[in-house]
Amino acid sequence: GGTAQINLLIDAKGKKGLRDLKFIQALEEFEKSLMHYKHPEREDKIVTSISSILEIIRETNQSLHNDDPNYYRIPDSDRALSDILFVFENTAPEDLRRLTTADLSRSLMTIQLHWLPCTSYKPLTKYLKNYIDNHLKDFATIQPTGIVYSMLSTLGTLSVDLFKSFGLALFIITILMVLLLQDIKLGLVSLIPNLVPITMVLGIMYLADIPLNLTNILLGSIAIGL
Repeated sequence: GGTAQINLLIDAKGKKGLRDLKFIQALEEFEKSLMHYKHPEREDKIVTSISSILEIIRETNQSLHNDDPNYYRIPDSDRALSDILFVFENTAPEDLRRLTTADLSRSLMTIQLHWLPCTSYKPLTKYLKNYIDNHLKDFATIQPTGIVYSMLSTLGTLSVDLFKSFGLALFIITILMVLLLQDIKLGLVSLIPNLVPITMVLGIMYLADIPLNLTNILLGSIAIGL
């Protein structure tokens, strides 16, 4: 259902951990909000599926009620929630350990996304941070990670390095042209054919809504070298 991933490492604050019904209900509301999240530019849903302990709780609750589809939901009481987790822990402990720690204090939520240029995920990461800070910080400490955050971090580092290298290259080119032409004014004028193509390409990228990504950052470095 998607090729990009965000993983949320969830560390519950309360003594009950994942046995706290209010926390589980808050997580479910978070899950629903993500499934209905629409990208502000694309105006469509980019979250394709979410895997978490919520699935286990809903599926086990349904199984305990003769597979009645009406019971594919979070139970209504802390006791029922504890019973569900106890049953699943004793019948499929290995499956449970893929999503939680042994004491049920920590868990993992995996969000599958449509593949987009990495800068297009910034609105979603901001949405995640705001939602967690406003609705979940009292229940748990949640640390986002995964390929999306790795790409954004890498792109940010490369962008800074690119502008630094552009500045250094232009400085060196200016010095060399002044020395070759033996005239400061002519040396500065000679920068125009170096800067115009790059400026035009960046302008066209902006007008055509082409995001800056790893590929065109590397091509930019090659272009200024040529």
